[in-house]
Amino acid sequence: MRRHEQAFDFTAGKDSRIVIRIFGRFEDYRECVRDRKVALHQTVSDSELTNIAGIYCGGEREVVLWPQWDSTFFANVLLHECSHAIMHAQFPNLPTWVMEGAAVYFAFPRYMRDGKD
Repeated sequence: MRRHEQAFDFTAGKDSRIVIRIFGRFEDYRECVRDRKVALHQTVSDSELTNIAGIYCGGEREVVLWPQWDSTFFANVLLHECSHAIMHAQFPNLPTWVMEGAAVYFAFPRYMRDGKD
């Protein structure tokens, strides 16, 4: 949150929070994501879902994940999706490319970057 506040010059409210739902089984994750996508009139195939490790559901204001196989990858996905939650709470009408760009940037902590930021 602090990194977002510094980068985008805002102060999050004291009551700011991110709801995170982590499924242990892919099947449960798949059903949750499928239900959310159907509610948005979107369709998603099983092959697409295996490539999506997490999503941010703006309507529910909830990050939904499943851990997959690698803890570092999971941590990056968690940071990416939490960035969506933070940005959506502060700037709900940003273009998708800004939201995705910020999420990609914040998914990798400073020590993982090359220092040229």
